[in-house]
Amino acid sequence: RFSADEALSTMKDAQKIFTEANYEVVSIKVSKNGGITNTARLAAAANVFGVSCLCNSMLEQGVAQAAMLQIACTLPNLTKGGHCFMSTLRMKDDLTNFSHFIRDANVRVSNAPGLGIQVSMKKVKQYAKQTAHVDH
Repeated sequence: RFSADEALSTMKDAQKIFTEANYEVVSIKVSKNGGITNTARLAAAANVFGVSCLCNSMLEQGVAQAAMLQIACTLPNLTKGGHCFMSTLRMKDDLTNFSHFIRDANVRVSNAPGLGIQVSMKKVKQYAKQTAHVDH
């Protein structure tokens, strides 16, 4: 099976890949593909062309991992295995509790609202280089 990874970043890339190439799988990443909405759109386009999606990651914090997991749960064209949700386990620290949802090389979806994770404001303050306050 042929897979496209870095070749797929935008909808323009998708059009070329899905109409001119013979890929059976594409690798989607929230951080690479421009956020939740763009990534979901690329996955939907892949589905139209009968192409499966592999949820992949670079070394990403729990926010990006949780967002990718939420998308993965909605895809009818998700590949059966090989997904990468272990980035937070390879890092010295993470701003979230995403790692708590990983056990025995499997990740489970949280039933908490939003992305289903908690962000540690203590860690955000620890790692922040600058902060600003915006009044509502």
